[in-house]
Amino acid sequence: MSALPLASPRGALRLVSHLAAEVPPFVVAGIQIAKGWVPTGTAAVIAWRTWSVLNGKAPLPLVGQFTGISRAGGRAAFGLGPLQYYLLALPEQIDHVHGLLWGSALLVACLAALAVEAAWSAGGEIAGTLAAL
Repeated sequence: MSALPLASPRGALRLVSHLAAEVPPFVVAGIQIAKGWVPTGTAAVIAWRTWSVLNGKAPLPLVGQFTGISRAGGRAAFGLGPLQYYLLALPEQIDHVHGLLWGSALLVACLAALAVEAAWSAGGEIAGTLAAL
């Protein structure tokens, strides 16, 4: 039977790297929720478009967020795409007020975990630790 991964200093460093990268988004989201955060301005538009993905009453978003550069260009300009709306649709349906915030924190933590693991696999413990920082 092999030893637990945390029994070695390398395993402990890997765990600390993950914690350093994945805990801060949840801390920030928790602080904002405790302060009474609600989506306003651009966040409200994102929440509404995210909500429309699964509600079946509004058309599905097919383009990204509208940008202010439209005024300078003379025609409508949008962000790169609606992927954020689809990724945050389930948290928004579960919690209409804070789903956008904690769903974003969850998404950032997942992407941070992926970055740490990719760096750890490609470059070892130094790269994994640097990716976490």
